Amino acid sequence: MNSEPNTAPTSPVMGLAGLPSLACLLWDSPESARNCPRGSIRLIEESGTGLLFNADFDPHLVEYQEGYENSLGFSHTFSGYLKSYAKQVVSSAPCDAPRIAEIGCGDAEFLIRSIEEGAAAGLGIEPSWKLDRVPSLAEGRIQVLPEALDSNTAPKLRAFEPDLVISRQVLEHTTDPVSFLNLIRESLLPKPVPCVIEVPSATFMYKGGTPWEVIYEHRSYFTEESLGLIMEKAGYEVTGMETTFNGLFISATGRPNPNVKVRPQSADPDIAYWRDAWKERLETWKKDLNQRRQDGQRVALWGAGARGIMFLNLADPDNFIGKTIDLNPRKYGYHTAGSGHEISPPSDLVAYQPQMVIIMNPVYEEEIRADLAKLGLNPEICIA
Repeated sequence: MNSEPNTAPTSPVMGLAGLPSLACLLWDSPESARNCPRGSIRLIEESGTGLLFNADFDPHLVEYQEGYENSLGFSHTFSGYLKSYAKQVVSSAPCDAPRIAEIGCGDAEFLIRSIEEGAAAGLGIEPSWKLDRVPSLAEGRIQVLPEALDSNTAPKLRAFEPDLVISRQVLEHTTDPVSFLNLIRESLLPKPVPCVIEVPSATFMYKGGTPWEVIYEHRSYFTEESLGLIMEKAGYEVTGMETTFNGLFISATGRPNPNVKVRPQSADPDIAYWRDAWKERLETWKKDLNQRRQDGQRVALWGAGARGIMFLNLADPDNFIGKTIDLNPRKYGYHTAGSGHEISPPSDLVAYQPQMVIIMNPVYEEEIRADLAKLGLNPEICIA
């Protein structure tokens, strides 16, 4: 099964230079944040699958380390989604009380929710695992291996005998998605274990006309079609495909099938729109922030995740935005990669009294408005 990118001669869909190579890595000072490692992004569409990928991606610039913080679990909006998604995945398993393995389990939040929703046991594989993050792992029914999935880890995965394997928000980070999926499938042979893959939706990005979803850590950007084609190239017959979390994510289920045929690719009109739309969106925001600076307004950004950090780097390089807010207390007092903005708790907005708050994602708008109201604040809300 061929896993090499097949690119026809084409101009980049996006070209950006000097961006943080680890957007979610926290820094102790503004100076260290601005001096962080950087890389360039040259997004090319792969012929044959329609996969958008960074042709300048250098895996040596993406070495995850302590201080990399991308947990979304402090938002009750996201926590509610994760609970419902875990219930859906558990119910889709080929048996009751399934044993679930997760490749790239992060803080094991999903595995914990899966146990709560009826899974019998969970195995996580996570090279950046920190033992102090989760003091009690679902009454001892979850084991986490602090390793990456490779030929050494594969026997441990096989020995766990999972009924279902899942990998959430990982495939987009891999240098070769087909080889990664092949490794999962082959690690579990001869048992044909179904595999669930969750990735950010490139279609959401295309239709929104925004550049904030593009970060260096993400080598690839998937639509439903390109994800399905990649899974087929890796020997999975796609048995289910849907968008989740208000269109932000794609969830696909595959069943190992060595005889699966790879479907032909069809054209995606959304990518042609996005090629120019993201530039217009960025310029509009630069002009808006410049005008608010001239008017002496106080502006805050809510959401120091990957999207927020890219917004700060692309639209606010001069640090006009006075407060960068997040719900994750592990981020407080640290600075955003590249731009050097300090991350603060929502309570800091009371003294700051922002006239506008920029939010990065409409799915969180209701939660953010409620949190602002609890603080006695009613600023203008703008979705980036």
